[in-house]
Amino acid sequence: MKIEELIPKIIQAALNNDRRTIEELSIMIIKKLKKTDPEIAAEISSLISIPNFSSNMRSHAANIPLDRETHFSLVKKRELFEVQAPTLSKETMDELCDFIAERKNIDKLIIGGISPPSSILLLGPPGVGKSHSAEWISNKLELPLITIDLATSMSSYLGRSGQNIKTIFDYSRATPSVLFIDELDAIAKKRDDQSDMGELKRLVNILLKEMEDWPIHSIILAATNHPDLLDHAIWRRFDRVVNFTLPSKTERKIMIENGLESIIDKIDSQSLNIVIEQSEGLSGADLERINMQIRRNLMIKEESNPNRTLLEIYYKNIDVTDKRAKILLCQTIKKAIPDISCREITQITKIPYATVSRYLKEAIE
Repeated sequence: MKIEELIPKIIQAALNNDRRTIEELSIMIIKKLKKTDPEIAAEISSLISIPNFSSNMRSHAANIPLDRETHFSLVKKRELFEVQAPTLSKETMDELCDFIAERKNIDKLIIGGISPPSSILLLGPPGVGKSHSAEWISNKLELPLITIDLATSMSSYLGRSGQNIKTIFDYSRATPSVLFIDELDAIAKKRDDQSDMGELKRLVNILLKEMEDWPIHSIILAATNHPDLLDHAIWRRFDRVVNFTLPSKTERKIMIENGLESIIDKIDSQSLNIVIEQSEGLSGADLERINMQIRRNLMIKEESNPNRTLLEIYYKNIDVTDKRAKILLCQTIKKAIPDISCREITQITKIPYATVSRYLKEAIE
């Protein structure tokens, strides 16, 4: 998207007092101007980083639905202009791309007498890209993303939660949009819970009815970390159910290399490979957080050997238990950072000093 195309959008965001969108668009402009006009890029950067910039700005239009008693917003509405494609398994990505293709060909499906898909359920552990995928789908379909705010939508007062959910659905179906329900299990738990006094059953019934009457011009995306808690009837309301898993070695490699793109040419290949190998079990969100920490650390401390920072920060988050892997780790660190001491390797790996010394002399089977 050209800078000229962003100008009307940033003016509209300013008129709507939408700080979040202003910041997102400003960052996009900064990236585009960084090489051609670094002074203007720096000036924009300083403006959006000012801490006292109207803290009352909110990303919502005048008609955003409110809780009747508290008058808090029940949803957050966002226009997403650029969202990087998530790094997912081929199977998961194929499912999402198929859904997007079907939505982009609604006219063909309707003419052919086929009902277009309007709902998708995302399953998987925390940090595997469900929320990011919802943003990406919203961006690809050029529809605003409306996210339910469970903190304000759920009420301890009898019947209030159900009223809020109905209000949210009425608002979302009014114009084409993507309604995102994160942590679906919070409002769609099994109705056989013996401790429930009836409010949960009413809430699930309302949700089922609202989803049944959902128009084809809008989409419902829902996500959960606990599919086992969902009411059985909820599953039948979704056109697609997509499983998200922890990243494979190949996916971790892409995530780590992309996250460290600005310094990747300074990283020793062996150090990088052992981090990729040993980071099994970390989620995409974990890798993103660690990569960001590495980049911040290198920028602030101006470390001359980024391999040291890479290994130190990654191995604060990785617990290596296999002996062969520990030997390989110690030897790789020593090769990548020749002047490093056994004591420093101990600090990075949490392997005892005497053991590190022995591992450096052992042959790897």
